[in-house]
Amino acid sequence: CLLTEVRCLGELFLALSLGSSSCEISVVTPPGENARLRASLLDGGGDTISAAWRTFAAVQIERCEPNEPSAANADEHMLSYVRAGTEYSLVNFKVMNFLHMWLATAAENHVRQLLAANRLRGESAAQTCDLVGWLLREVCLHQRAAAMLQDGLQLSLKTGGADVQA
Repeated sequence: CLLTEVRCLGELFLALSLGSSSCEISVVTPPGENARLRASLLDGGGDTISAAWRTFAAVQIERCEPNEPSAANADEHMLSYVRAGTEYSLVNFKVMNFLHMWLATAAENHVRQLLAANRLRGESAAQTCDLVGWLLREVCLHQRAAAMLQDGLQLSLKTGGADVQA
């Protein structure tokens, strides 16, 4: 599903509207994207994660074009269905929040695995923990954010990070 296709965004919104007790939603990425996220986190994470965050924040179902002419009717039907029940801004907001939550928790899982495998070390590990902690905070996972930020602080203190104030 692409973030520029009306049908994909509409279906995601409808699934989100049903709630987790009625519909389980999983994000599946190609193996290359998973590896890219992991590599980005090893490098400090900033560019790739920030780009994904901005892309998800820019989702606008009303600006999507049909992927192919044969899909135009189905896409218009989806837009009509969504329009009848809600504002586009709500659709965009719910989809964006879901994707931001997925990105933050996926990054957290990768960081935890990298730390456990001792593949993420030193000041870059501290910076990555800081980045992911702030992502978790942005999606209101405050306890997990605090734990990740604390891990980043401890790593920075161990490496003598210059930016840390005790």
